Amino acid sequence: MRTAVLMVALGMCLLACPQPARAGDKAGDKASAQKHFQTGLALMKAEDFAGASAEFETSVSLFPTKTGLFNLANCYKALHRYSKALDALEKLDEKFGEDLDDEMKGSVKRQENEIRALIADVEIAVKQTGAVIKVDGREVGASPLAEAVVVGPGEHAIEVSLDGYEAVSRKITLVSGAKAKESFDLEPSRVQLTVTAKPDGAVVTVDGKKQGETPLKEPLRLAPGKHTVRISRDGYADAEREVTLEPKENMALDLTLDEATQAAAVVPAAGPENKPAAGPATPSPPKAEQESGNKPSILFWTGLGLTAATGIAAGTFWILADTSYDSFTKSREDYRDGKIDADNSKLKNAKEFTDLYGKIALGTGIAAGALALGTAIVLVLDMTGEESGNAQASVVPGGVVVRF
Repeated sequence: MRTAVLMVALGMCLLACPQPARAGDKAGDKASAQKHFQTGLALMKAEDFAGASAEFETSVSLFPTKTGLFNLANCYKALHRYSKALDALEKLDEKFGEDLDDEMKGSVKRQENEIRALIADVEIAVKQTGAVIKVDGREVGASPLAEAVVVGPGEHAIEVSLDGYEAVSRKITLVSGAKAKESFDLEPSRVQLTVTAKPDGAVVTVDGKKQGETPLKEPLRLAPGKHTVRISRDGYADAEREVTLEPKENMALDLTLDEATQAAAVVPAAGPENKPAAGPATPSPPKAEQESGNKPSILFWTGLGLTAATGIAAGTFWILADTSYDSFTKSREDYRDGKIDADNSKLKNAKEFTDLYGKIALGTGIAAGALALGTAIVLVLDMTGEESGNAQASVVPGGVVVRF
């Protein structure tokens, strides 16, 4: 606020000084310039620097004065438009340098030093010629720029646009005194391609790159030219189309997949600006339907049955052996108590059956384990697609032999 008041006071003092006449000046322009100058002073007092700068710009364009240019530079500085402020001060020195007194020259010099201590330079290079360049929403020129753009410290947004190319925006952060360079290489404008397919869940690839599954959340954005679109889904024949996208003309591709490979149609998107690719759609060759997975062979089921049977047999004989052992234990206690003698048939039979059932249970248990292992191998071969049809199983004494 104190700086603004000082600038206004200085402007009022300079206004009171007589201004040198210029050859060819018109009284009407001078009067109009004076009116805009007074309005600019009033706006500066109200700290409306944007409005004041507009008034001073008009004033110096009609009738340039050292007071008007100096006040204009101060308004630009308050608005952080440092490059414009330096331009105004340079114009002031160019037009009125010889007429400035020492106090005025000192003020101009201090103003320049303050601004140069704040500014940063950013060089903006664009590969394409004629691109419009904006910094913080303000157009600074077209590529190639003749000189670096002067900005203040802090974050700045750079926008580059050119007809026929995708607009690019970038944010940078600079500190005072920095010198930066930002390079841009614009890409051709994209065209929207809307892809729909029935049934849903079909994978969409363009030029070999997966784009997603139908229904796609939004249209594809592709560069103009030829593209190969492929639609695929398990259990359905693939469909492949070649489309040609023209600049600024959107397209829609509607595909219907069927086990019988129905032909797909290319239809224009809504709107008069869109048109389909040239030439009829050609259906892809039918693809044989494949099973979703391999199935266990008859050998697996045979092995599984034998494993179950031998397992049950092993369990049965193990129970019988346990029962016989209980009977043998009871008979042995009777023998110890003197109820029976060592030659008693009950004691002998219990001993013999316990041994017999135990051996059979052990043998069938081992056979069940071997059959389980062989059956598991057959199952793995079946699931991985390996040939297991030549495997043979045969029952031998004490188990089953599997030959592959």
